[in-house]
Amino acid sequence: DPDETGEVDLTHQPAEDAESVSLTVDTGDDTETVDVDVDELEDADFQIVDLNAPDEVSATEEIEVTAEIENVGEQDDDRTIELRIGDTVFDNADLELDGDETGGVDLAYDTDEDDVGTVSLTVDTGDDTDDVDVDVVGDAVFEIEIVDDLTDTEVVAGSTADVEVDVDNVGTADGEETVTLFADDDEVDSDTVDVAADDGESLSFEIDTDEDDAGDLDVVAEGTEASDDTTITVEEAPEEAVFELSIEETN
Repeated sequence: DPDETGEVDLTHQPAEDAESVSLTVDTGDDTETVDVDVDELEDADFQIVDLNAPDEVSATEEIEVTAEIENVGEQDDDRTIELRIGDTVFDNADLELDGDETGGVDLAYDTDEDDVGTVSLTVDTGDDTDDVDVDVVGDAVFEIEIVDDLTDTEVVAGSTADVEVDVDNVGTADGEETVTLFADDDEVDSDTVDVAADDGESLSFEIDTDEDDAGDLDVVAEGTEASDDTTITVEEAPEEAVFELSIEETN
């Protein structure tokens, strides 16, 4: 309306290499020009804000690493975030962030027995790196063996059969193993032993036999995951000698 004042919003996208622009507003009745300096946007810069990982895992367990990352630059961009040990990349994830935006990625590393000790994992954004150390604890792995030289192979029904069992820990951590002895599927006895890594212990068992056991007795020593078996022959007990006494008359 006459004598009324109003406003309009106008935009202009300057060229990427422009240092300044002169902008003219033209109403058709009047023009006005303004000079504007163009500041270049800072390049994207992906900085690691925080890393989260477990302090300790067991060997063969997966280590999960969560990385919080901020684009401290002004330009939008994307990066491939890598999880490395030394120069070897074990996992990666793509991340796209606007300027001044924060986001996160989940990365993982599968451990094995060779990693027992401390594993140092590096997260690399291409602009920034950060390390996290995780302790990898080994597992106890047991092997069970019935010692033939120390185990009876033949007994007489009614006597006791001795069984010797070796428990070897071939793993990389100390552990406890329980061994249960079976004779013809019947549980005879069980015992538990502590065994250091790369060491072994022996357990002694006894099987009381009777005449019903005559024949082959199937014996199994069973641990948590490993087992061993043997056969003990139980012979029938000899019949007791019976003597008859007679007196003959003599003159």
